[in-house]
Amino acid sequence: MGTFKLDDIRQIAGSASRRARYPLRSSDDLVQALGGRDATINYEGRGHKAAEAAQIPGAVFPIESEEDLIATLASLRARGGDQAEGMPRGEELKDLPPDAGRPREIPEGERLPRGKVGAKGWR
Repeated sequence: MGTFKLDDIRQIAGSASRRARYPLRSSDDLVQALGGRDATINYEGRGHKAAEAAQIPGAVFPIESEEDLIATLASLRARGGDQAEGMPRGEELKDLPPDAGRPREIPEGERLPRGKVGAKGWR
C-alpha cells in the first residue's frame, strides 16, 4: 500500500481540463485531453505517457467535470489500496457524537420493508 498526493491529481485534472470537452465518455477521450497518446505527464516525480490512461476501466465513465475527474482518479488510487497523503483513514465510532443530530426523515415511498437491505438498480 502506498500514498498519493491529491495536489498531483488536481494538477493532472487541471491540465486535462484545458483541452477536455466534458463529459469524457471513454479512456480515449481522457488520453486526448491529456495531450494524446505520446504526451508525457509528470506524476509523482516521473514521466508517464498519457496512453497509460487507456488502462482506466470503462465503468468509471462518463466523467462529467474536472471535479469528477479528480474524484475518479483519487478513487481509483484508493481502490488499489493507496492512501491520500494528509488524509488519514477514518476511525470507526462506537457511538454517535452527542451533537450528531437526528437522521433525516426518509419519505414513505423510499423506505424498505423491515429487515430488507437493498439498493436501487440492484437485483
